[in-house]
Amino acid sequence: RIAKCDKDSGEIIKIYEIVKEISDEFPDYYIQAIKGCCQGTKNSYKGFRWHYVELDSDNIVLKGKFIK
Repeated sequence: RIAKCDKDSGEIIKIYEIVKEISDEFPDYYIQAIKGCCQGTKNSYKGFRWHYVELDSDNIVLKGKFIK
């Protein structure tokens, strides 16, 4: 899962179950750049923060280096 988050507040905008959902919704987005955000090598992409999501019981845990 990947979360699209507000760049300033870090608030989750949307959670995508698979990467293909992102490429279907935004065909011009470079998926490798989004993965770079998730892996912590990029701070943001296209004005958003992107994070891998881990479900811990009933909680959503964002993973990555640039979590606000």
